[in-house]
Amino acid sequence: MIRTIFHSEYLQFRRSPAVWTGLLCYLFLGLYSIYYGRQVIVVQQTKIAEAADSISRAQIAYIKNFMADTTTSSGRYNYEKASVPSLVRFNYPFLAMNRPGALAPLCIGQRDLFPLYYPLTAQSFYVQTLKGDIYNPFKLKAGNFDLAFVIVYLMPLLLCACCFDVLSAELRSGTDRLLAIASGNLRLLLLYRLLFRSGLVMAATLLLCLAGFFIAGQMNFWCGLGWIVVTLVYALVWSGINFWVNSFKKDGTFNAIAVLTAWVSIMIIIPSAADLALGQVPRTGEVKLATLMRSRNMPETDSAMNAALQKFYLVNPRYRPKDTIPGRFYYFQGYSAFLFNGDRAADSLVDARYELLAQHQQQLARFNAVNPAYNTSEMLSMLAGTTLADEWAFKSAARSFHRQVFWFANRPLFEGKLMKPLDYLAQPKFQPPSAAFNLKNWFVDLLALTIGVVVFGLAGWIKLINRSFL
Repeated sequence: MIRTIFHSEYLQFRRSPAVWTGLLCYLFLGLYSIYYGRQVIVVQQTKIAEAADSISRAQIAYIKNFMADTTTSSGRYNYEKASVPSLVRFNYPFLAMNRPGALAPLCIGQRDLFPLYYPLTAQSFYVQTLKGDIYNPFKLKAGNFDLAFVIVYLMPLLLCACCFDVLSAELRSGTDRLLAIASGNLRLLLLYRLLFRSGLVMAATLLLCLAGFFIAGQMNFWCGLGWIVVTLVYALVWSGINFWVNSFKKDGTFNAIAVLTAWVSIMIIIPSAADLALGQVPRTGEVKLATLMRSRNMPETDSAMNAALQKFYLVNPRYRPKDTIPGRFYYFQGYSAFLFNGDRAADSLVDARYELLAQHQQQLARFNAVNPAYNTSEMLSMLAGTTLADEWAFKSAARSFHRQVFWFANRPLFEGKLMKPLDYLAQPKFQPPSAAFNLKNWFVDLLALTIGVVVFGLAGWIKLINRSFL
């Protein structure tokens, strides 16, 4: 029976230019999305490489100041520039880079919403990192046309276009009862037809995924396997929706309206309802956060310096001098202490803001727990390392790195020592954060998709059992 049905469907497929055209357009759009995503990531990689090269050349040129001719005034200045910590702290640059993962070209996610790198010195961390480019809001709202977009939004449309009218022709001609008698089981007939048609879409999508993996290059095998599993289960969800709609045994117009309504509800209405229900993230502390972007100035008075240093010594008592007479770096130490105290106070403000954002994100995820499109998008982003959590992990790693950058020149500054070439050999290096991949959340989302397949499949199967002509 199954071979006969598949052969019949294959002949119809060969004679249907609309289906051929739809599949070819889908493949073309999928290949373009891979190209588009790859180009976006290549541009990002180029910017990161240029920044890394610029910082590296600046560091090499800075260290060469140790070889300056100190018999001349310019040579002495250059030598002091490399050896005096008060000059090094704001002039010797470092770089924190957010390199893309292997699957990032297929799912850009949040990567185009945040800076790709941070050039850092011992200046205030938030002065250096909270400032950024103002992106085109319309572009941000529209998103990126990557392979994840094709899978989440366009694949369901193609599935609905291929599968909504599985029995409509027989219903129009009145041959549905004869077909049920000839086949012996209309449920299996409907199921096999859906399997063939949805199988074509799944095969085309699988080809696109493999092409994307090839273009992406080296990648983790398990991430690629997870990507394929998520894609196929998501396709089965939409096949289940079409199976359920066809089980009502209505005409093609009803089926088309029903599956289109399901697509609009899942893609637009449910996410919009979630945004309206949850509202915006509370704007508490935004004014204080805005002031963190401004350069830090302090009065150059003994009282201001002493107040900043005393507060600094409470946290770092090992740098408290035994001699009460101000040293040669007293005022420079005072300003560095002022920056340290300011960033330490700002940490709690920023952490509180991120906590609000994280809570809002969790509420959004709970609201969309039954939304297969949202779950699929989140799972693909997790595998690509382009979620909001990944961007926060990079910011956290950059903040930790800045603390090392701060102490690189400020440690000898508070110790009253000059810097030597050996100090530069031990300079801190940025360690990229590990992927913020939550295996438990990923499996929970996959389980939610699987439950959707079972629910729609059983609903359609039970509906067909109750039909009197079976």
